[in-house]
Amino acid sequence: MLPGVGLLASPPGARDLVPLLRAEGFRVEALWARAAGEARALAHELRVPLGTNHADELLLWPQVHLLYICLPPPLTRQVAVKALGIGKNVVSGPPVSALDACRMVQQALYYPGLLSLLAFPLRLLPACTQARSLVQEGYLGELRVCEARVHVGSLLSPVYDWSCERLMGGGALRVVGTHLVDLLAFLTGKRARRAFGLTRTYSGFSDQGTNSAAPSAVESTRQGSGIRATTADDFCCFLLVLEDGAVATVTLNCCMPGRADLELCLVGSHARLVLRGTDLYGCRYKDNDDEAMARQDMKDQPDGLVKEEEERRERDDGASMTPPVVIAPKRGETVTMRKGISERLGGSKVKFVR
Repeated sequence: MLPGVGLLASPPGARDLVPLLRAEGFRVEALWARAAGEARALAHELRVPLGTNHADELLLWPQVHLLYICLPPPLTRQVAVKALGIGKNVVSGPPVSALDACRMVQQALYYPGLLSLLAFPLRLLPACTQARSLVQEGYLGELRVCEARVHVGSLLSPVYDWSCERLMGGGALRVVGTHLVDLLAFLTGKRARRAFGLTRTYSGFSDQGTNSAAPSAVESTRQGSGIRATTADDFCCFLLVLEDGAVATVTLNCCMPGRADLELCLVGSHARLVLRGTDLYGCRYKDNDDEAMARQDMKDQPDGLVKEEEERRERDDGASMTPPVVIAPKRGETVTMRKGISERLGGSKVKFVR
């Protein structure tokens, strides 16, 4: 039987996580909120036996054996250390700093049989697990270059909170970069030996006066009043030198409102793999000619298998010099939706894989 779960999260997070945990067979026995009335109302809404605003009461609830901590980074360490100290299994997000992480690890050593896990969800995506398997099987050959980029809107809260403060765990490097570093380590199996990078803060310019002057290192809040300041970075770019001479470059741009965009490319001596969103693509090189490639597609199948098929240049529909784009239907789509998918690719020639 799966252990009972105690959930520490914001009300919106709890409304998302409770159905997901129940769908996997877990019993949510208690949840926490900042205010007592809010906790009781949320527990009644989600049909959870206990709702409390005291973390100690949740930790000591006898039906709770696993703690799922989804709190702001400044609160993660103190709750996780206390839970590990009394023998509870813990799954939590990354803490603010490496020092806090070390304290959590040291506390977990007292009960080595318990689960103590930092939640990095990107490595659990089917596309990422398949990419890892391909790398381990030698699909890429010798790994040479890794490139990752993320385009997303501002990560700052409308009101001043921890997300506006770098030392409290806010900013692109802390919120997004940690997950990409973990994903690179997961996919390649290599650790970084050296790192170089820079960060920039663009959000939070004062709305009083002009912004023509060079901004200071600590920018004022977006409201332009008060003594609080925004130090969280909106842009980050860093280079990692991995083991065996491979390099990885990561660009995090949080200045682009709209749909979040993730792309990660692994380049090897024999092939390359490209992760776009939740889709995995790949190609093998033939005779060092980029125009003659074998493409690979990760189909959305229940067993998550990657089907590899050697493709030759299309000749029956005219002498097109552009190789066909090989894609698989996404969840909910069928291979008969040729027009819609072709429009999604900007009119590119489409080769469907069944």
